[in-house]
Amino acid sequence: MFVQDPVFALPLLSNRLWDKVVDQVGKGHSEILMPWTVKLNTMELTDHQKEVVQDLLVFLLQQLHTARKHPSTLFYRFQTYLVDHHQMLESVHVLATVAHFEETVCKVLRRRLDRTDAELGCAWIRNLVLNLYYITFEVAYLPAGPFPENNEEWTSPLVRLLNRMSLKERWQWVALFTSEPEVRILELAVRETEGRDWKSTAVQPDLTQQILTGLYGHDPGICRQTVVPGIGLAAAGSTSPSSHHRLNQIAQWLRVAFDLSTRLVDTTPSLKAHRLRLYEAVLQFDEILLQSKNLEEIITSTVEKTCRIGGFRRSALFWYTPLTRSVYGVHAFNIPRENIQCIREPVENLSGIQEVFEKMKPVHFENIHRRLPDHYVESFHLSSLLVCPIPVVGERQVAVLLLDQDGTPFQADEGTLFALDTMMSRAAKAMSARLAEPATKVGIPSSGVLTPREQQILQFIADGLDTKEISQHLHLSEYTVSEYVRAILRRLQVPNRSAAVAKAMRQNIIQ
Repeated sequence: MFVQDPVFALPLLSNRLWDKVVDQVGKGHSEILMPWTVKLNTMELTDHQKEVVQDLLVFLLQQLHTARKHPSTLFYRFQTYLVDHHQMLESVHVLATVAHFEETVCKVLRRRLDRTDAELGCAWIRNLVLNLYYITFEVAYLPAGPFPENNEEWTSPLVRLLNRMSLKERWQWVALFTSEPEVRILELAVRETEGRDWKSTAVQPDLTQQILTGLYGHDPGICRQTVVPGIGLAAAGSTSPSSHHRLNQIAQWLRVAFDLSTRLVDTTPSLKAHRLRLYEAVLQFDEILLQSKNLEEIITSTVEKTCRIGGFRRSALFWYTPLTRSVYGVHAFNIPRENIQCIREPVENLSGIQEVFEKMKPVHFENIHRRLPDHYVESFHLSSLLVCPIPVVGERQVAVLLLDQDGTPFQADEGTLFALDTMMSRAAKAMSARLAEPATKVGIPSSGVLTPREQQILQFIADGLDTKEISQHLHLSEYTVSEYVRAILRRLQVPNRSAAVAKAMRQNIIQ
Protein backbone atom coordinates (compact mmCIF):
# COMPACT_ATOMS: atom_id res chain seq x y z
CA MET A 1 0.00 0.00 0.00
CA PHE A 2 1.36 3.42 -0.94
CA VAL A 3 1.79 6.07 1.74
CA GLN A 4 -0.30 9.11 0.75
CA ASP A 5 0.37 11.59 3.58
CA PRO A 6 3.52 12.46 5.54
CA VAL A 7 4.07 10.30 8.60
CA PHE A 8 6.45 12.95 9.98
CA ALA A 9 4.89 16.41 9.75
CA LEU A 10 6.67 18.86 7.46
CA PRO A 11 7.34 22.30 9.04
CA LEU A 12 5.51 25.27 7.56
CA LEU A 13 7.58 27.47 5.29
CA SER A 14 6.61 30.80 3.81
CA ASN A 15 6.34 31.10 0.05
CA ARG A 16 9.30 33.49 0.10
CA LEU A 17 11.56 31.05 1.96
CA TRP A 18 10.41 28.04 -0.08
CA ASP A 19 11.25 29.86 -3.33
CA LYS A 20 14.72 30.58 -1.92
CA VAL A 21 15.26 26.94 -0.95
CA VAL A 22 14.22 25.62 -4.37
CA ASP A 23 16.25 28.29 -6.17
CA GLN A 24 19.48 27.66 -4.19
CA VAL A 25 19.18 23.87 -4.44
CA GLY A 26 18.72 24.24 -8.22
CA LYS A 27 21.85 26.39 -8.45
CA GLY A 28 23.77 23.88 -6.28
CA HIS A 29 22.96 20.78 -8.38
CA SER A 30 26.59 20.24 -9.40
CA GLU A 31 27.77 20.56 -5.76
CA ILE A 32 25.27 17.84 -4.81
CA LEU A 33 25.75 15.46 -7.74
CA MET A 34 29.54 15.58 -8.19
CA PRO A 35 30.58 14.08 -4.82
CA TRP A 36 27.91 11.38 -5.20
CA THR A 37 29.30 10.38 -8.60
CA VAL A 38 32.76 10.06 -7.04
CA LYS A 39 31.35 8.04 -4.13
CA LEU A 40 29.58 5.63 -6.49
CA ASN A 41 32.87 4.79 -8.18
CA THR A 42 34.20 3.47 -4.87
CA MET A 43 31.20 1.19 -4.31
CA GLU A 44 31.05 -2.43 -5.50
CA LEU A 45 28.17 -1.95 -7.92
CA THR A 46 27.61 -2.88 -11.54
CA ASP A 47 27.48 -0.07 -14.09
CA HIS A 48 23.72 -0.53 -14.34
CA GLN A 49 23.32 -0.31 -10.56
CA LYS A 50 25.42 2.86 -10.45
CA GLU A 51 23.22 4.38 -13.13
CA VAL A 52 20.02 3.54 -11.22
CA VAL A 53 21.38 4.89 -7.91
CA GLN A 54 22.64 8.09 -9.59
CA ASP A 55 19.24 8.56 -11.23
CA LEU A 56 17.56 8.23 -7.82
CA LEU A 57 19.44 11.28 -6.53
CA VAL A 58 18.61 13.24 -9.70
CA PHE A 59 14.96 12.18 -9.27
CA LEU A 60 14.86 13.57 -5.69
CA LEU A 61 16.36 16.89 -6.77
CA GLN A 62 13.93 17.20 -9.68
CA GLN A 63 10.89 16.37 -7.54
CA LEU A 64 11.79 18.75 -4.71
CA HIS A 65 9.83 21.64 -6.18
CA THR A 66 6.53 19.70 -5.81
CA ALA A 67 7.21 18.50 -2.26
CA ARG A 68 5.90 21.53 -0.34
CA LYS A 69 2.45 21.76 -1.90
CA HIS A 70 2.03 18.11 -2.88
CA PRO A 71 4.20 15.93 -0.63
CA SER A 72 2.00 12.86 -1.28
CA THR A 73 2.86 13.13 -4.99
CA LEU A 74 6.57 13.00 -4.20
CA PHE A 75 6.09 10.04 -1.85
CA TYR A 76 4.03 8.15 -4.43
CA ARG A 77 6.61 8.74 -7.16
CA PHE A 78 9.43 7.78 -4.78
CA GLN A 79 7.75 4.46 -3.91
CA THR A 80 7.03 3.81 -7.58
CA TYR A 81 10.70 4.38 -8.39
CA LEU A 82 11.77 1.86 -5.71
CA VAL A 83 9.33 -0.77 -6.94
CA ASP A 84 10.19 -0.24 -10.61
CA HIS A 85 13.90 -0.63 -9.91
CA HIS A 86 13.79 -3.19 -7.09
CA GLN A 87 15.93 -5.66 -9.04
CA MET A 88 18.82 -3.21 -9.03
CA LEU A 89 18.21 -1.20 -5.84
CA GLU A 90 19.02 -2.69 -2.47
CA SER A 91 17.76 -0.92 0.64
CA VAL A 92 21.30 0.12 1.59
CA HIS A 93 21.62 1.94 -1.77
CA VAL A 94 18.37 3.84 -1.18
CA LEU A 95 19.28 4.82 2.37
CA ALA A 96 22.76 5.98 1.33
CA THR A 97 21.31 8.07 -1.51
CA VAL A 98 18.72 9.74 0.72
CA ALA A 99 21.35 10.43 3.40
CA HIS A 100 23.61 12.07 0.80
CA PHE A 101 20.64 14.11 -0.45
CA GLU A 102 20.01 15.44 3.08
CA GLU A 103 23.67 16.15 3.87
CA THR A 104 24.54 17.99 0.64
CA VAL A 105 21.27 19.93 0.30
CA CYS A 106 21.67 21.24 3.85
CA LYS A 107 25.30 22.21 3.14
CA VAL A 108 24.15 24.19 0.11
CA LEU A 109 21.44 25.95 2.12
CA ARG A 110 23.81 26.84 5.01
CA ARG A 111 26.35 28.25 2.57
CA ARG A 112 23.91 30.25 0.45
CA LEU A 113 21.21 31.45 2.94
CA ASP A 114 21.39 33.41 6.15
CA ARG A 115 21.50 31.35 9.34
CA THR A 116 17.79 31.56 10.26
CA ASP A 117 16.51 30.74 6.79
CA ALA A 118 19.07 27.96 6.41
CA GLU A 119 18.05 26.26 9.67
CA LEU A 120 14.34 26.48 8.79
CA GLY A 121 15.05 25.04 5.36
CA CYS A 122 17.23 22.23 6.80
CA ALA A 123 14.55 21.35 9.36
CA TRP A 124 12.06 20.94 6.53
CA ILE A 125 14.54 18.79 4.52
CA ARG A 126 15.26 16.59 7.58
CA ASN A 127 11.55 15.82 8.06
CA LEU A 128 11.18 15.12 4.35
CA VAL A 129 14.07 12.65 4.59
CA LEU A 130 12.50 10.96 7.64
CA ASN A 131 9.42 10.29 5.51
CA LEU A 132 11.60 8.91 2.71
CA TYR A 133 13.32 6.58 5.20
CA TYR A 134 9.94 5.43 6.46
CA ILE A 135 8.75 4.73 2.93
CA THR A 136 11.91 2.75 2.17
CA PHE A 137 11.27 0.46 5.13
CA GLU A 138 7.51 0.43 4.53
CA VAL A 139 8.10 -1.02 1.08
CA ALA A 140 9.84 -3.76 3.09
CA TYR A 141 11.12 -5.55 0.04
CA LEU A 142 13.87 -8.10 0.27
CA PRO A 143 15.74 -7.19 -2.92
CA ALA A 144 15.39 -9.75 -5.69
CA GLY A 145 18.29 -9.69 -8.09
CA PRO A 146 17.76 -9.95 -11.85
CA PHE A 147 17.39 -13.32 -13.52
CA PRO A 148 20.74 -14.37 -14.99
CA GLU A 149 20.98 -13.67 -18.70
CA ASN A 150 22.54 -17.08 -19.28
CA ASN A 151 20.33 -19.46 -17.34
CA GLU A 152 21.51 -22.43 -19.38
CA GLU A 153 21.74 -24.99 -16.66
CA TRP A 154 19.35 -26.22 -14.04
CA THR A 155 20.14 -25.39 -10.45
CA SER A 156 18.26 -26.34 -7.33
CA PRO A 157 15.25 -24.17 -6.41
CA LEU A 158 16.88 -23.38 -3.04
CA VAL A 159 20.00 -21.99 -4.74
CA ARG A 160 17.94 -19.93 -7.17
CA LEU A 161 15.90 -18.48 -4.30
CA LEU A 162 19.01 -17.54 -2.28
CA ASN A 163 20.73 -15.91 -5.26
CA ARG A 164 17.63 -13.94 -6.22
CA MET A 165 17.34 -12.55 -2.68
CA SER A 166 20.81 -10.92 -2.58
CA LEU A 167 21.31 -12.00 1.03
CA LYS A 168 23.84 -10.16 3.18
CA GLU A 169 23.89 -12.77 5.97
CA ARG A 170 27.29 -14.40 6.43
CA TRP A 171 25.97 -17.94 6.19
CA GLN A 172 28.38 -20.68 5.16
CA TRP A 173 25.65 -23.04 4.02
CA VAL A 174 21.88 -23.35 3.92
CA ALA A 175 20.21 -26.77 4.01
CA LEU A 176 16.67 -28.00 3.53
CA PHE A 177 16.31 -31.17 5.59
CA THR A 178 13.76 -33.74 6.64
CA SER A 179 13.53 -34.78 10.29
CA GLU A 180 11.21 -37.77 9.93
CA PRO A 181 11.88 -40.63 10.36
CA GLU A 182 15.51 -39.46 10.59
CA VAL A 183 17.43 -36.32 9.77
CA ARG A 184 18.37 -36.29 6.08
CA ILE A 185 19.53 -33.43 3.86
CA LEU A 186 17.27 -32.74 0.87
CA GLU A 187 18.96 -29.70 -0.66
CA LEU A 188 22.29 -28.08 0.22
CA ALA A 189 23.59 -24.68 -0.90
CA VAL A 190 27.03 -23.29 -0.05
CA ARG A 191 28.44 -19.82 -0.43
CA GLU A 192 30.99 -19.32 -3.20
CA THR A 193 34.56 -19.00 -1.91
CA GLU A 194 34.73 -15.48 -3.33
CA GLY A 195 31.67 -13.35 -3.91
CA ARG A 196 28.11 -13.49 -2.63
CA ASP A 197 26.61 -16.11 -4.94
CA TRP A 198 25.32 -19.47 -3.79
CA LYS A 199 25.87 -22.76 -5.58
CA SER A 200 24.56 -26.30 -5.41
CA THR A 201 26.92 -28.89 -4.06
CA ALA A 202 27.00 -32.62 -3.77
CA VAL A 203 26.17 -33.72 -0.23
CA GLN A 204 29.74 -34.48 0.86
CA PRO A 205 30.26 -36.99 3.70
CA ASP A 206 32.33 -34.66 5.92
CA LEU A 207 30.02 -31.68 5.50
CA THR A 208 26.96 -33.90 5.84
CA GLN A 209 28.24 -35.31 9.12
CA GLN A 210 29.01 -31.81 10.39
CA ILE A 211 25.49 -30.62 9.53
CA LEU A 212 23.76 -33.68 10.97
CA THR A 213 25.81 -33.48 14.17
CA GLY A 214 24.85 -29.82 14.52
CA LEU A 215 21.17 -30.51 13.93
CA TYR A 216 21.05 -33.50 16.28
CA GLY A 217 23.02 -31.65 18.96
CA HIS A 218 21.14 -28.35 18.61
CA ASP A 219 24.36 -26.49 17.81
CA PRO A 220 23.87 -22.83 18.84
CA GLY A 221 25.85 -21.81 15.75
CA ILE A 222 23.06 -23.08 13.48
CA CYS A 223 19.82 -21.20 12.81
CA ARG A 224 16.83 -23.44 12.09
CA GLN A 225 13.21 -22.88 11.15
CA THR A 226 10.32 -25.25 10.43
CA VAL A 227 9.00 -25.13 6.87
CA VAL A 228 6.27 -27.76 7.11
CA PRO A 229 5.88 -30.66 9.56
CA GLY A 230 8.85 -32.96 9.06
CA ILE A 231 10.84 -30.53 6.89
CA GLY A 232 13.08 -27.75 8.18
CA LEU A 233 15.50 -25.09 6.97
CA ALA A 234 18.91 -24.56 8.61
CA ALA A 235 21.82 -22.17 8.09
CA ALA A 236 25.25 -21.90 9.71
CA GLY A 237 27.72 -19.06 10.06
CA SER A 238 25.61 -16.26 11.54
CA THR A 239 23.09 -16.46 14.38
CA SER A 240 22.28 -12.78 14.83
CA PRO A 241 18.65 -11.73 15.34
CA SER A 242 18.52 -10.48 11.74
CA SER A 243 19.77 -13.89 10.51
CA HIS A 244 17.02 -15.67 12.44
CA HIS A 245 14.49 -13.19 11.04
CA ARG A 246 15.72 -13.62 7.47
CA LEU A 247 15.72 -17.43 7.73
CA ASN A 248 12.20 -17.28 9.11
CA GLN A 249 11.13 -15.22 6.09
CA ILE A 250 12.63 -17.78 3.70
CA ALA A 251 10.95 -20.62 5.60
CA GLN A 252 7.57 -18.86 5.34
CA TRP A 253 7.96 -18.41 1.58
CA LEU A 254 8.96 -22.06 1.18
CA ARG A 255 5.93 -23.06 3.28
CA VAL A 256 3.63 -21.17 0.90
CA ALA A 257 5.44 -22.71 -2.10
CA PHE A 258 5.02 -26.22 -0.65
CA ASP A 259 1.33 -25.60 -0.07
CA LEU A 260 0.83 -24.12 -3.54
CA SER A 261 2.67 -26.97 -5.30
CA THR A 262 0.63 -29.55 -3.37
CA ARG A 263 -2.63 -27.86 -4.31
CA LEU A 264 -1.60 -27.57 -7.96
CA VAL A 265 -0.58 -31.20 -8.23
CA ASP A 266 -3.66 -32.45 -6.38
CA THR A 267 -6.16 -30.29 -8.25
CA THR A 268 -4.63 -30.07 -11.74
CA PRO A 269 -5.21 -33.29 -13.70
CA SER A 270 -2.25 -32.74 -16.04
CA LEU A 271 0.21 -32.22 -13.17
CA LYS A 272 -1.19 -35.13 -11.22
CA ALA A 273 -0.93 -37.38 -14.28
CA HIS A 274 2.63 -36.16 -14.90
CA ARG A 275 3.64 -37.03 -11.34
CA LEU A 276 2.11 -40.51 -11.69
CA ARG A 277 4.01 -41.05 -14.93
CA LEU A 278 7.26 -40.17 -13.20
CA TYR A 279 6.54 -42.62 -10.38
CA GLU A 280 5.71 -45.33 -12.90
CA ALA A 281 8.92 -44.63 -14.82
CA VAL A 282 11.05 -45.05 -11.70
CA LEU A 283 9.23 -48.27 -10.74
CA GLN A 284 9.67 -49.62 -14.27
CA PHE A 285 13.39 -48.83 -14.18
CA ASP A 286 13.76 -50.54 -10.79
CA GLU A 287 12.17 -53.69 -12.19
CA ILE A 288 14.54 -53.69 -15.18
CA LEU A 289 17.60 -53.35 -12.91
CA LEU A 290 16.41 -56.19 -10.69
CA GLN A 291 16.11 -58.45 -13.73
CA SER A 292 19.64 -57.63 -14.95
CA LYS A 293 21.98 -60.61 -14.49
CA ASN A 294 25.31 -58.79 -14.64
CA LEU A 295 27.04 -55.44 -14.96
CA GLU A 296 26.86 -55.48 -18.73
CA GLU A 297 23.08 -55.78 -18.65
CA ILE A 298 22.83 -53.05 -16.01
CA ILE A 299 24.86 -50.67 -18.19
CA THR A 300 22.83 -51.58 -21.28
CA SER A 301 19.55 -51.11 -19.43
CA THR A 302 20.67 -47.80 -17.94
CA VAL A 303 21.63 -46.41 -21.35
CA GLU A 304 18.72 -47.72 -23.38
CA LYS A 305 15.82 -47.77 -20.94
CA THR A 306 16.56 -44.32 -19.50
CA CYS A 307 16.53 -42.95 -23.04
CA ARG A 308 13.19 -44.63 -23.84
CA ILE A 309 11.49 -43.91 -20.50
CA GLY A 310 12.63 -40.27 -20.50
CA GLY A 311 11.43 -39.70 -24.06
CA PHE A 312 14.91 -38.97 -25.45
CA ARG A 313 16.26 -40.05 -28.86
CA ARG A 314 19.93 -40.72 -28.12
CA SER A 315 22.04 -41.63 -25.11
CA ALA A 316 25.64 -42.53 -24.36
CA LEU A 317 27.41 -43.67 -21.20
CA PHE A 318 30.97 -42.71 -20.34
CA TRP A 319 33.20 -43.87 -17.51
CA TYR A 320 35.49 -41.61 -15.53
CA THR A 321 38.62 -43.03 -13.92
CA PRO A 322 40.22 -40.80 -11.23
CA LEU A 323 43.59 -42.53 -11.70
CA THR A 324 44.00 -41.23 -15.24
CA ARG A 325 41.51 -38.35 -14.87
CA SER A 326 40.02 -39.42 -18.19
CA VAL A 327 36.56 -40.12 -19.54
CA TYR A 328 36.05 -42.95 -22.04
CA GLY A 329 33.04 -44.20 -23.96
CA VAL A 330 31.37 -47.44 -22.89
CA HIS A 331 27.90 -47.83 -24.42
CA ALA A 332 25.42 -45.96 -26.60
CA PHE A 333 21.84 -46.07 -27.82
CA ASN A 334 20.88 -44.84 -31.31
CA ILE A 335 24.53 -43.93 -31.88
CA PRO A 336 27.05 -46.38 -33.41
CA ARG A 337 28.70 -47.88 -30.35
CA GLU A 338 32.15 -47.85 -31.95
CA ASN A 339 31.86 -44.07 -32.35
CA ILE A 340 31.45 -43.76 -28.59
CA GLN A 341 33.93 -46.45 -27.53
CA CYS A 342 36.75 -44.80 -29.47
CA ILE A 343 36.44 -41.68 -27.29
CA ARG A 344 38.95 -41.18 -24.49
CA GLU A 345 39.34 -37.62 -23.28
CA PRO A 346 41.00 -35.96 -20.26
CA VAL A 347 38.27 -34.51 -18.07
CA GLU A 348 40.08 -31.15 -18.09
CA ASN A 349 38.93 -30.77 -21.71
CA LEU A 350 35.29 -31.34 -20.79
CA SER A 351 34.15 -28.36 -18.71
CA GLY A 352 30.50 -29.42 -18.98
CA ILE A 353 31.28 -32.83 -17.46
CA GLN A 354 33.36 -31.19 -14.73
CA GLU A 355 30.41 -28.94 -13.79
CA VAL A 356 28.20 -32.00 -13.44
CA PHE A 357 30.79 -33.79 -11.29
CA GLU A 358 30.87 -30.77 -8.96
CA LYS A 359 27.07 -30.76 -8.55
CA MET A 360 26.55 -34.55 -8.73
CA LYS A 361 23.03 -33.96 -10.03
CA PRO A 362 21.55 -34.04 -13.55
CA VAL A 363 22.23 -30.79 -15.39
CA HIS A 364 20.48 -29.54 -18.50
CA PHE A 365 22.62 -27.47 -20.88
CA GLU A 366 20.49 -25.50 -23.30
CA ASN A 367 23.56 -25.13 -25.51
CA ILE A 368 26.52 -27.43 -24.91
CA HIS A 369 28.77 -25.39 -27.21
CA ARG A 370 32.06 -24.46 -25.47
CA ARG A 371 31.42 -26.97 -22.72
CA LEU A 372 32.63 -29.83 -24.90
CA PRO A 373 35.37 -29.76 -27.56
CA ASP A 374 34.15 -28.41 -30.89
CA HIS A 375 34.93 -31.60 -32.84
CA TYR A 376 32.52 -33.59 -30.62
CA VAL A 377 29.80 -30.95 -30.93
CA GLU A 378 30.17 -30.98 -34.73
CA SER A 379 30.59 -34.76 -35.16
CA PHE A 380 27.51 -35.65 -33.12
CA HIS A 381 25.53 -32.51 -34.09
CA LEU A 382 25.04 -31.56 -30.44
CA SER A 383 22.94 -28.64 -29.23
CA SER A 384 21.00 -29.12 -25.98
CA LEU A 385 22.30 -31.88 -23.72
CA LEU A 386 21.21 -33.43 -20.45
CA VAL A 387 24.09 -34.85 -18.41
CA CYS A 388 23.44 -37.27 -15.53
CA PRO A 389 26.19 -38.41 -13.12
CA ILE A 390 26.16 -41.98 -11.79
CA PRO A 391 28.41 -42.19 -8.69
CA VAL A 392 29.62 -45.80 -8.60
CA VAL A 393 30.65 -45.99 -4.95
CA GLY A 394 32.22 -49.43 -4.96
CA GLU A 395 35.01 -48.45 -7.37
CA ARG A 396 35.15 -44.80 -6.31
CA GLN A 397 34.48 -43.96 -9.92
CA VAL A 398 31.78 -42.06 -11.72
CA ALA A 399 29.82 -42.93 -14.82
CA VAL A 400 28.02 -40.20 -16.72
CA LEU A 401 24.99 -40.58 -18.98
CA LEU A 402 24.40 -38.10 -21.80
CA LEU A 403 20.89 -37.69 -23.26
CA ASP A 404 19.61 -35.56 -26.11
CA GLN A 405 16.99 -35.27 -28.86
CA ASP A 406 19.26 -36.17 -31.79
CA GLY A 407 20.71 -32.66 -32.00
CA THR A 408 17.39 -30.81 -31.66
CA PRO A 409 17.32 -28.12 -28.91
CA PHE A 410 15.05 -29.02 -25.99
CA GLN A 411 14.08 -28.02 -22.45
CA ALA A 412 14.02 -30.25 -19.35
CA ASP A 413 11.49 -29.59 -16.58
CA GLU A 414 12.34 -30.13 -12.93
CA GLY A 415 10.12 -33.21 -12.70
CA THR A 416 12.15 -34.93 -15.41
CA LEU A 417 15.42 -33.92 -13.75
CA PHE A 418 14.20 -35.27 -10.42
CA ALA A 419 13.12 -38.58 -12.00
CA LEU A 420 16.46 -38.94 -13.79
CA ASP A 421 18.34 -38.19 -10.57
CA THR A 422 16.34 -40.93 -8.84
CA MET A 423 16.93 -43.40 -11.66
CA MET A 424 20.66 -42.72 -11.77
CA SER A 425 20.84 -43.25 -8.00
CA ARG A 426 19.28 -46.69 -8.50
CA ALA A 427 21.63 -47.49 -11.38
CA ALA A 428 24.63 -46.45 -9.24
CA LYS A 429 23.64 -48.84 -6.47
CA ALA A 430 23.13 -51.68 -8.94
CA MET A 431 26.52 -51.08 -10.60
CA SER A 432 28.29 -50.74 -7.26
CA ALA A 433 26.83 -54.03 -6.05
CA ARG A 434 28.07 -55.86 -9.16
CA LEU A 435 31.52 -54.28 -9.01
CA ALA A 436 31.85 -55.34 -5.38
CA GLU A 437 31.36 -59.02 -6.26
CA PRO A 438 34.42 -61.26 -6.76
CA ALA A 439 35.58 -61.26 -10.37
CA THR A 440 35.59 -65.07 -10.50
CA LYS A 441 31.96 -65.39 -9.43
CA VAL A 442 29.98 -67.48 -11.89
CA GLY A 443 27.64 -65.47 -14.07
CA ILE A 444 29.65 -62.23 -14.20
CA PRO A 445 30.46 -61.51 -17.86
CA SER A 446 33.59 -60.09 -19.36
CA SER A 447 32.60 -56.50 -18.65
CA GLY A 448 32.35 -57.35 -14.95
CA VAL A 449 36.14 -57.95 -14.94
CA LEU A 450 37.35 -55.51 -17.57
CA THR A 451 35.83 -52.39 -19.01
CA PRO A 452 34.73 -52.62 -22.67
CA ARG A 453 37.81 -50.68 -23.80
CA GLU A 454 40.16 -52.87 -21.75
CA GLN A 455 38.50 -55.96 -23.21
CA GLN A 456 38.96 -54.52 -26.72
CA ILE A 457 42.66 -53.85 -26.15
CA LEU A 458 43.22 -57.31 -24.67
CA GLN A 459 41.55 -58.86 -27.73
CA PHE A 460 43.98 -56.93 -29.94
CA ILE A 461 46.88 -58.26 -27.85
CA ALA A 462 45.55 -61.80 -28.27
CA ASP A 463 45.37 -61.18 -32.04
CA GLY A 464 49.08 -60.36 -32.03
CA LEU A 465 49.04 -56.54 -32.23
CA ASP A 466 51.70 -54.56 -30.37
CA THR A 467 51.26 -51.26 -28.53
CA LYS A 468 51.93 -49.08 -31.56
CA GLU A 469 49.50 -50.99 -33.77
CA ILE A 470 46.77 -50.86 -31.12
CA SER A 471 47.25 -47.12 -30.70
CA GLN A 472 46.85 -46.65 -34.47
CA HIS A 473 43.67 -48.75 -34.57
CA LEU A 474 42.04 -46.88 -31.67
CA HIS A 475 43.51 -43.44 -32.43
CA LEU A 476 45.09 -43.30 -28.97
CA SER A 477 48.62 -42.45 -27.89
CA GLU A 478 51.00 -45.32 -27.16
CA TYR A 479 51.24 -44.05 -23.59
CA THR A 480 47.47 -44.33 -23.17
CA VAL A 481 47.46 -47.88 -24.54
CA SER A 482 50.26 -48.79 -22.10
CA GLU A 483 48.20 -47.36 -19.25
CA TYR A 484 45.29 -49.56 -20.31
CA VAL A 485 47.55 -52.61 -20.41
CA ARG A 486 48.83 -51.92 -16.91
CA ALA A 487 45.23 -51.62 -15.71
CA ILE A 488 44.38 -54.95 -17.39
CA LEU A 489 47.28 -56.72 -15.66
CA ARG A 490 46.28 -55.22 -12.35
CA ARG A 491 42.61 -56.21 -12.72
CA LEU A 492 43.44 -59.77 -13.79
CA GLN A 493 46.24 -60.04 -11.22
CA VAL A 494 48.76 -61.41 -13.72
CA PRO A 495 52.41 -60.50 -14.34
CA ASN A 496 52.46 -60.01 -18.13
CA ARG A 497 50.47 -59.82 -21.36
CA SER A 498 50.72 -63.51 -22.18
CA ALA A 499 49.34 -64.48 -18.79
CA ALA A 500 46.56 -61.90 -19.22
CA VAL A 501 45.53 -63.37 -22.59
CA ALA A 502 45.59 -66.93 -21.18
CA LYS A 503 43.49 -66.05 -18.14
CA ALA A 504 41.04 -63.98 -20.19
CA MET A 505 40.48 -66.87 -22.60
CA ARG A 506 39.88 -69.30 -19.74
CA GLN A 507 37.24 -66.95 -18.32
CA ASN A 508 35.70 -66.32 -21.79
CA ILE A 509 36.55 -62.64 -21.60
CA ILE A 510 38.05 -62.77 -25.10
CA GLN A 511 37.96 -65.25 -27.95
